[in-house]
Amino acid sequence: AMYAPTPVAKPAIESITLGKARDAWLASIKGSTLPKAWTIKRTAVELLTRFLGEKSKLHTLTRSDLARWYQHMRDEGASTPTLTNKQSYVGGKGGFFEWAMASGHYPKGDNPASGHVSYSQREKRARKKLGFKAYDRAQIQSLFAPEALAKLSEAARWASLLGLYTGARASE
Repeated sequence: AMYAPTPVAKPAIESITLGKARDAWLASIKGSTLPKAWTIKRTAVELLTRFLGEKSKLHTLTRSDLARWYQHMRDEGASTPTLTNKQSYVGGKGGFFEWAMASGHYPKGDNPASGHVSYSQREKRARKKLGFKAYDRAQIQSLFAPEALAKLSEAARWASLLGLYTGARASE
């Protein structure tokens, strides 16, 4: 009689180093991420890897390890906006740890990199005060009036029109 081989239970988590995980995540998002955004995400995950060690086993990392990383960046003078951006790349939607869970390299459940950094009430108020408001119709009409556009260089005219139709910000 033939015996079916006994199925061997595969471990739920495939152990991988933080360095290998970083490389795999960056490769997985490269095709769907704009070069500038990819570079920013690479920087975030490289800072994490450098701080916690390339050889660390990804599945052993804890919320406390991530808390130490955020605190380290704070101690080095990182601002809240910088920290919330790093948090979104590592702990946010489509971020590093979400990928790690979906790929079976990190236990599903709590995302250890999320929920560490948020704006204080004081920072929220300051941001609101300095925040950007959309132009109203009258402002747009005066900005793009023929006599206003005529005062601009040709390059500035094009930049204004591109901004108007694409929603690009001045810094872009």
